[in-house]
Amino acid sequence: MQLAAVLERHGLPASFSHFIDVAPLIEMLWADGQNQITEITIVREFLLNKIKLYREDFGFDILSTEELRNVLDYFLRNRPDPALLAELRQHAIERIQQRGDHHYLQTLTDRCVDIAAACSTHYPYRSDERVMHSEKQLLRTLLQY
Repeated sequence: MQLAAVLERHGLPASFSHFIDVAPLIEMLWADGQNQITEITIVREFLLNKIKLYREDFGFDILSTEELRNVLDYFLRNRPDPALLAELRQHAIERIQQRGDHHYLQTLTDRCVDIAAACSTHYPYRSDERVMHSEKQLLRTLLQY
């Protein structure tokens, strides 16, 4: 399905397509079933940096303040449908691959690792439990690209 149709189906602004590459981060944030403040901070900083780069490159904001707030609320307040996140991830990876930007894909993967390592859901944890199994699965999927 085309990205525009996916966004429209979920009530997301068309301008979000400029920031579709944040989808793997959001998916990683929710991989363990919950969001935590450190993970949210990583996603928010990534998105705000992307907006800043667009502003510097094009001289205007791609997302309005209200659109940004709505996007963050949509993805960070309540867990989105995992199928939607997987679909958005696929669109994001395809777009990055079309650009041939391997460095950017590595940066995105690094941020996913940061999110996975940011918080544990229970203490104490064994040495192999710092990153949840569901997060490890998603990381393996991302590393296939």
